[in-house]
Amino acid sequence: MTNVVTELQGTPIPPSTLKGVMLEGAGTNIFLENTNYSTATSGSGVISATNIGDNIIDVDYSTEGTYALVYVVLDMSGSVGDSFTISNQCYMKTISGKASDATLGIGQNGSPYLTDLNPISDSGYIDNGEWQQVKSTNTIITSTSTSLRIVMLSFHSTCNVQIKFRQAELSPFATSYIKTTSASAARNADIRSYPSTGIIDDTKGSFYCEISTEWTDAIDEEILILGDGTNKILYINTSRELCMFDGTNTHTGNVITGTDNIKIGCNWGDSLMNTFINGVAGTASTFDDNFSLGATLYFGSNLFGGMKDDKIWKRKQSNNQLAFATK
Repeated sequence: MTNVVTELQGTPIPPSTLKGVMLEGAGTNIFLENTNYSTATSGSGVISATNIGDNIIDVDYSTEGTYALVYVVLDMSGSVGDSFTISNQCYMKTISGKASDATLGIGQNGSPYLTDLNPISDSGYIDNGEWQQVKSTNTIITSTSTSLRIVMLSFHSTCNVQIKFRQAELSPFATSYIKTTSASAARNADIRSYPSTGIIDDTKGSFYCEISTEWTDAIDEEILILGDGTNKILYINTSRELCMFDGTNTHTGNVITGTDNIKIGCNWGDSLMNTFINGVAGTASTFDDNFSLGATLYFGSNLFGGMKDDKIWKRKQSNNQLAFATK
């Protein structure tokens, strides 16, 4: 699938364009729609699963046991001992009964035990009869083979449910649905771009925006907030530190905490550059007086979240002004 590209129009960019945009990272659905699925129960439990068309699976857990599973087996490339992080999701609705303690998870194939089962409902069951997205991210270190059991649903009480849009991604986050048939399918990351000519000064300026992100801990790949891909006016490194890079010097600012309503900014000029997070300034670093930007600016690459209220000034705002703007 091709990139989703958001081109910002107009010079200056009109306020209506800057209200906000959601940006997904790249994703690959390794679950195939035509993959055979299996069921398992403990004790005297009875469960059946039938494809009723349009890739909807009707699951009837009619006799209760200790647990009941609907799962698929995927053979992963790699070696025994490798670690796999898989985001597993589907859409589910109840037809009758309650999907008590419904969970998704992954496990070594051949074992009924799953690692890191995650509940998909805070209330312990789902019974509202409406389609809703359920998802979970789990990590497993293979111990006997690289054949994994991907559990679409696990139950602890009798119910009749339907599931569709099944998806498994080698990613820390579940993204929107990627359709497959007989082969895995990929979607490139959302790219937000704008021509740099006329809206930014390489030698002096300031930037502000507000972000949210799915990242709650260490980041596996830098998030480019503003730059041309090589020269990074503002980015978040893998340790969640807000940074700048002018082609020669790197500024490492404070650590970003939290995931929502994060106000960030930076300024550059007069041989110094600095970052700001929620009203708190970092320690200014040496700036080589030119970012030498290319023709296109990129915003929010690998963010897995939202970005809004972008502001670019072609003058260096004072530290007090940016601290106030980001507070």
